[in-house]
Amino acid sequence: MRYIFKIASALILLGTLCCASELRLFVMVPPQLESVRKIAKDSASIELLLPPGANPENFSPTAKQIAALSGADAIFLIGLGFETMLRPRLENRLQPGTLRDCRIGMKLRQMENHEHEDKTHADPHVWLSPDNMMIHAKHVTETLSALRPENAALYQERYQAYCLELQNLKEMIDLLLKDKFQGKTILTQHPAFGYFLDPYGISQIAIESGGKEPGARHLSRLLTQVKEENIAVIFVQPQFSDKPARALKQRMQAEIISLDPLPEVYCQDLYEMAQNLLRGLTLNDAANQPQR
Repeated sequence: MRYIFKIASALILLGTLCCASELRLFVMVPPQLESVRKIAKDSASIELLLPPGANPENFSPTAKQIAALSGADAIFLIGLGFETMLRPRLENRLQPGTLRDCRIGMKLRQMENHEHEDKTHADPHVWLSPDNMMIHAKHVTETLSALRPENAALYQERYQAYCLELQNLKEMIDLLLKDKFQGKTILTQHPAFGYFLDPYGISQIAIESGGKEPGARHLSRLLTQVKEENIAVIFVQPQFSDKPARALKQRMQAEIISLDPLPEVYCQDLYEMAQNLLRGLTLNDAANQPQR
């Protein structure tokens, strides 16, 4: 009986030690979750800063969230506006290397049709490129390996497996979109999709103006362009009001299709986004066919 008690006590102690050694990781947006989960697995707890359904363009972390970040082992930054406020408040509280800018090594593009004060503002939606997410996964792997050197080989193996998933995703999306819609334009509520569209030669125009709902002059110019290009679909995003899109729909006799720029189950959701994009582009092409 005493022997059984000693074994039980040892198991409880082991469980306590495992929990104590669990890494605490933070990501900024849902698209980062999949790679961190697949590489870290049960060696870490992973917390998401941006609440579900929130708009990253106007999000500000709460005091409670900032306090929680102070206890992080690693924070994976992705280049969003609110991060510029976080950095100075956290850098003196955290160990060097805790803040990891996952954009380093990524090829950044410039925002179009989005009038920020900085006219050379880089497009922050880097996660909509599978190539960029391979670089993100590399940052995650290197960070975890530095924190847990004994698991480095395992993290590297998981990283390579995830990169293969991303490569397969790219090939599946290529089958849907490559060499089919070059020179085409889509109409979207918010210009979030440049990283996804650029490889296929597709451009985007936004309903919003300067990050805000459009005024009468902007809408007038937009309607002229839409008619010239025979655009028949408006792509909306769940993080933004679709009121302007629905007003335009009546004047354009257009169809509305949702594209979520914040895929949480990354590979699955990004492929679904590609399918919805294909549907909209096909409808646009049909609108360009001469009436018989």
